[in-house]
Amino acid sequence: MSEEESNSTPQVTTTTEEETTKSLQQENNNNNSQDSTNLDVETKSQLIKAFADVTKVSSSQAEEYLQNANWDLQVAVRRYFDHNDTTLGETSTADSIASHIAEIRKKASELSVIAQQKAKENLGFVGQGVSKGWGTLNRLLDNVFHMKEEEEEEQDIHKRFAHMSAQDWELQFEKAFPSWAKDHSLIDAFPCSLMQRYRCVDNEATEEQIIEFPGVLFVTVDRVAFQSSHDQIQLEQFEVVIGLDEISRIQKGKEGRIRLVTKNQTSFIFSRFKDQVEFESALGILEQIWESSHTKETTKNVVSTENSTNE
Repeated sequence: MSEEESNSTPQVTTTTEEETTKSLQQENNNNNSQDSTNLDVETKSQLIKAFADVTKVSSSQAEEYLQNANWDLQVAVRRYFDHNDTTLGETSTADSIASHIAEIRKKASELSVIAQQKAKENLGFVGQGVSKGWGTLNRLLDNVFHMKEEEEEEQDIHKRFAHMSAQDWELQFEKAFPSWAKDHSLIDAFPCSLMQRYRCVDNEATEEQIIEFPGVLFVTVDRVAFQSSHDQIQLEQFEVVIGLDEISRIQKGKEGRIRLVTKNQTSFIFSRFKDQVEFESALGILEQIWESSHTKETTKNVVSTENSTNE
């Protein structure tokens, strides 16, 4: 074989290797091009940081190089060194790039797992958040959400108190609040429901829950008191007592609701009165005694101020 023929063989081999390398690079670029469309903000941020760590450029420059390379870190780094007429140099630099890529993929996987776990936790927080409404209502979900529909008609609060006389209400009032009822004159009583809104503080996407507790609203000359009906919601009875001097305003709500707002911005909403007549009656009595109490308190404060001035 001649020397010329001998030298031609390696050239053919070299050409074949170059074509193979280009083919592999093109295939890799195509794969990366498809993957880049699915990159999220967190992954892009990690890529920018990795590029900046390797090349020592600013984040904005790193982002520009990565965008031009379709977010392929290896291509972007090689283009950077080619553009600056340098080489990758030591093997450790290439290893660093590979390490960054592996770390980014690992980080993206971890973020996905964390997101899924957080979603599961938020579902659990929904139940926990609702049950934390009041300390006396910790068994709320198990009892309220499992009420049988056929029992609702039998235990209707209005039917239960349909034939109550004034004397019957007096006895019911004293039974409900034995420690103080005898010292406070009962003006009227209204079967209704105490409505409470519950929302999950851990997940804003969770729909707000509205739960109503049937019971009786008692109105006295200086207090408003509500007692739940334990057989209505299958819970132990609970009471809510509000002094008229604690109320900052009374609001007439839609759908026959009365909202009492206290000075510390706590709201109590009463709904489901027997009919429009009962609703208007309850609202009128509450407004009248509250305004009367408010006037007395104002007069008392004025007199107290005048006495202090005279002294």
